[in-house]
Formats: sequence, structure tokens, C-alpha cells
Amino acid sequence: MIKGAFILLCTMFFAAAFGTVKNKGGFIIYPARITDETYKVYKVYENGETKMILQLSFNGQSEASNEGTTIPQASPDKEHIAYCDDGIIRIKNILTGENRKIAPLNSAGQFKIFINGWSHDGKMLLYHVMENIEGDEGDYDGSPRAKKPGTQHGKAAGIAKEGHASGYFIYDTASGGTVPVPIKGIYVGWGAGNNIICQYPSEGSRELISVDFSGNTISLFKYRGWGAGDLNQINISSRADKAAAMAGSSGKNNGVILIDPVKNISSDITGREDWGKIHSPDLSPSGTKISWLYGYYNKKEHGYIYNSFVVDKKVVFKTQDYMDEYKWISESAVMVITRSDADVNSTDELYVINPETGKILGMTPL
Repeated sequence: MIKGAFILLCTMFFAAAFGTVKNKGGFIIYPARITDETYKVYKVYENGETKMILQLSFNGQSEASNEGTTIPQASPDKEHIAYCDDGIIRIKNILTGENRKIAPLNSAGQFKIFINGWSHDGKMLLYHVMENIEGDEGDYDGSPRAKKPGTQHGKAAGIAKEGHASGYFIYDTASGGTVPVPIKGIYVGWGAGNNIICQYPSEGSRELISVDFSGNTISLFKYRGWGAGDLNQINISSRADKAAAMAGSSGKNNGVILIDPVKNISSDITGREDWGKIHSPDLSPSGTKISWLYGYYNKKEHGYIYNSFVVDKKVVFKTQDYMDEYKWISESAVMVITRSDADVNSTDELYVINPETGKILGMTPL
């Protein structure tokens, strides 16, 4: 009996040892561009592994501007993806596969619609509807004038004159409802609670403000650094207590600054560089590391090519291709997207690297 128990115990031990699921660590949901109209959505793990979970195909080329973006955006809670499909904003539930329309139909080009961003908890989406024309009524879920939140086939948000911007709206994934919100200035990101941080009154302004759902504003930060006062590429930390941004004199020089909107102060991180040499400043999830892309001037392209990823002033990763973008997964892992160079025999690739050593933890061809 004892011998049988011993054998059973050993069997359980080896089954556990060899059957243990590998710990991949934390992950992000990332929609990777394959073509302008096709994106593959991956789970990207901090150990470098990836898993494609779905593919998005839609009509209309990707676009980004001060009004927002049509590029697919995953929610921070990893449950939904918002994307534009021929003038419609769709919300796809990653867990159930449910697909909802939340903004007006645009089959005849009556509307121009942009996604702005998800709230930090991933429950609310800010989007922008523009150029509604007279006499048109859309047909979509959770419209602002539907009889109740989540009502399908509700009427569009009124009849507007041609060229009139319909404004900003917030969609709530919990209720399925949509409400208008009076944004002032240019959207930057979600702040603490349900407040929204904007650049006011226009692009390049030195001021950041917080706007609540009623349109009340609070001044958060006024840039008082060098030059004429250009402020752009602003990324708010997930805790909304820090922000990384580019600042300087438009067309001459700029550099990365770290903003503290709580204390209304900033600190110079890089000093002045040639305009365009630095791009995409951002913060690690804890806000303790600051990163950006660094480039060299390419005479053939007549612009800067970004081929170096920098963390805390140290180049940790360099490629022979173009660095398209990057995203922090955790404090110990960063995803970097590279695009192929016509002069180099290469492919588009998704790397996961260690942000301290630059060690490649994984690579997935796109």
C-alpha cells in the first residue's frame, strides 16, 4: 500500500513538473498593421511570445490627425477593440466576438469619424463625429438620442447643416449608451477619473487642461521652457500624474520633457536636438522610465529615419530597418515594430525586448 502511494505521488510530481504551463507573464493586445485595410490582432507577452487572436479587415485607409485616428485601438482592460470601417466605428468584444456599431453610417460620405482613446479602465471610448450633412439619419447602436442606452436602430444625433462638426461623444461599454461631451481644445488623453486632458486652445499650445463631462475645465500645466513654445507628441501615464512630450521651437529644435501636471512643472530630459531627430516620447507603466525613438537624417527620404530605441537616455535597441512604433508591455518588456527597408533584404517584424539590456526576448514576422 505504501509502495503504491509512493508510485502515485511520483506520477503526480512528474506530471506536474512536465505538464506545467509556461508562465508567459503579462501581455498587451496589439493590432498590427499588415496592409492599410488589414490588421492582425496579437496577444504580445512580456516573455516575447505572441499569439494571433483575430484579424480585422475593413474598408478605408488608415488615417490619423489632430481630430483622432481610424487605426484600431485596443482597450486597456484587453476586452475590446475599436476600429473604423467605411465610416462606421465598430467595437469588437475580444472575449465573445460580438461586434457592435456605435457611430453613424457613412456609406455616402456624410460623416467623417475618428477614434480618440479609451479611458484608463477600458470601459469608455471617446470618439469624434464630423461633417454631418443635412437630412441624413444614421442607424447605429447606442446613439445619443436613442430612447435608452443600448437601444439599437436609434436615430442619429440630430440633423446638422452641411460641414457642421457634430462633436465628441463617449461610448460606455457597460451600458451600451453614448453621450456627447464638450471637448475644448485638442484631445491628448484620459486623466484621473473620468476627466479628459486636452491641449488648449490649439495644437502647439503650451497649456494642458482637464475637461469633465460637463465641459468644466481646470488648468493642469503651462510650458515655460525654451523657444516659442511648441508642445506636441504628448503621452499621459496610466496614472495621469506624469506625461512625456516634445517641446521646443517649431522647425528649429526640440527635445523630450517630463511633465508633472499635479505640480504644474516640467523637467528637461534630452536638451535641444535638431527638429525631428527625436520622436514618440513615452513612459513605462509605472512612470519611472522615459523612452523615445532616435533617428538620423536620410537625404534620399528628405527626413529622419528612426532606427534606435532609447530608454533613460541610453540606446538599448537598434535596427537596420525603420522603427515604426513601440509599446510598453511591462517594466521588463517593450514591443517594437520595425518595417522593411527597400535597400535591405528584410521583413516587417514585431520584437519584444528587455528595456534595460536591449536583449531580444522574441520576434514575430508580420
